[in-house]
Formats: sequence, structure tokens, C-alpha cells
Amino acid sequence: MDSTTTVAKLTKRNSDSNDFAEIDHACSARYENLIQQGINRFLIILESLQSKD
Repeated sequence: MDSTTTVAKLTKRNSDSNDFAEIDHACSARYENLIQQGINRFLIILESLQSKD
């Protein structure tokens, strides 16, 4: 295996790990967004229940 092949393989491996990092970041952001939506909905429901008392 020559140095060009080695560099190409390392570049491909680095590219794949960057893709996973981007996917992980996107999933984390989506998960955080869903949690925030749930908290907001919970507060609205809680407020409506308290106003009925």
C-alpha cells in the first residue's frame, strides 16, 4: 500500500466520523427540542389545571 492509498483511506475514515458527528449533533438538537416542547406543553397544562381551581 502506498502513501496515497493510506491518505485516501484516512481521509475517508475522517469523513465518515465527521458525518457521524453531524448526525449525532442533529439528533441531540432534535431531542433537546422535543424535551423543550414537552416542558412547554406541561406548563400550559399545569397552568390550565390551576386556573380551574
